[in-house]
Amino acid sequence: MKKVLCVLTLSLAPLLFSRRLDLNAVLGQGARGSSASIRQVRARNTLLTGQLTATLVLMATAGLFVTSFVRLTHVPLGFTPDALATARVPLAGTRHDGDAPLREFTARLLERARAMPGVSDAAIGSSLPLDSGPVVRLIASDRPRPAPDREPSAIVRAVDPGYFRTLGIRLVSGRTFTPTDL
Repeated sequence: MKKVLCVLTLSLAPLLFSRRLDLNAVLGQGARGSSASIRQVRARNTLLTGQLTATLVLMATAGLFVTSFVRLTHVPLGFTPDALATARVPLAGTRHDGDAPLREFTARLLERARAMPGVSDAAIGSSLPLDSGPVVRLIASDRPRPAPDREPSAIVRAVDPGYFRTLGIRLVSGRTFTPTDL
């Protein structure tokens, strides 16, 4: 809201000041006793043409950006972001070191989250769907090693069995994770 008021103030201020000027007198003073040369007229017309061209290009570009943005807001994400709440819980210290304490902590956290009023499901993951995570390079041992910039890569993400169900991510093929996969 503050930005809108600032833009309106800065845009309308010159208009208010220009109303106080007698434009006929101001414009007439520059015309008395001097006439513009052909070179000045050509320069003025060239500058005006350049300004109009730049304005048209900028307006067309702005229109393309707005159209692209509107289209991007309607692209399916692959998950349902409606009515989701996320929380980032950093684990510091040594009391969560090791597999057993970490599993115990996440089980308690999930139990408490699911018990909260209004919560229909909860899940734990190392990152959100559109966040990046640690990237690993994939190299097949039975094939020649590709060039360093051509190695296939994947994002590593740790999730619990209910992650996809909770986020509304549709299973395309295969099966979902089960607690025995942990």
